[in-house]
Amino acid sequence: MARTLIILAVAVLITAAFIYLGEKVAWDVLLRFTLLQILLLCLSTFVLIFLHASGAAALLKGLGYNASPWRVLAAMLAASTVGLAGDPKLGVPARLFFYKVFAYVPVRVGAAQTAIESFLWIAMMGLLLMMPGPLAGDYVLPLSIAVAALVFSGMAAVIVGPALLDRLWLIGPCFQKMEKLRGFIFSMRSAILQISPASLIAASGWFATTYIVDILTIGFLIDCLGGSMSSIAIAHAIVISYLAGVASLLPLGLGVRDVTFALLLQQGGLSADLAATIALTLRVARMLPPLALGAVMTPLLLGSKKKSG
Repeated sequence: MARTLIILAVAVLITAAFIYLGEKVAWDVLLRFTLLQILLLCLSTFVLIFLHASGAAALLKGLGYNASPWRVLAAMLAASTVGLAGDPKLGVPARLFFYKVFAYVPVRVGAAQTAIESFLWIAMMGLLLMMPGPLAGDYVLPLSIAVAALVFSGMAAVIVGPALLDRLWLIGPCFQKMEKLRGFIFSMRSAILQISPASLIAASGWFATTYIVDILTIGFLIDCLGGSMSSIAIAHAIVISYLAGVASLLPLGLGVRDVTFALLLQQGGLSADLAATIALTLRVARMLPPLALGAVMTPLLLGSKKKSG
């Protein structure tokens, strides 16, 4: 019963968010898009996913596994399809499963790569928020301190976390009795500490490039619709709306991220109808093509794996 109520509440929230956007959207403006512009938007989505996959592959290489970006890309597309279809918490386990199936990466290594990737994303989002801009305002210093504290806390947790858990009152004895979980955490920690610095630099470059492509794409979209907004403001809107979507725990931040992004675009100087139009267009271009490809590709790849044994 409780699960049904939660699902119903989530459905109402997502529906309400998109009704809000739908009422604000300037539908006549959407008709101005040319076929070339639509294709460029879809192409930018796949470029972003490939850059993300290349960064993940660089981290896996630093952990001792030469997984090609294409295998990692297949795992990401499959995992995003599964994550959207089910509970939001399925996203990471699904990605680790498909890493193992498509890229032959052990779960502990995939978990280590995912943890390192999360630290890098947080650090880069913090750097973007530290840059002065119309959406950051007087919050630059507290945001910078909060992100720095989060990054250093994560690093400290990796370095001393498991050993510290062993010594905690009440928690320590329980943790020591969970032999499989304890062993997994320690093996993942060992993998993280052994990663090569060169792979961290390479992955950071790939991930940073995704932000450049995303900012340029959204700037292009704004120009196409007759608006104007600074690159820093677009970067802040991307990061803050993403964090809002993550905090919502909804699959891909559906609804919450989109409304937040639209409101931030308005704060950056765009009209309400233009901001809603851009938010909705971007959601369609970023979500539907990769999900459709993942939904078609995953059964075929799994079937091929099954036939080959």
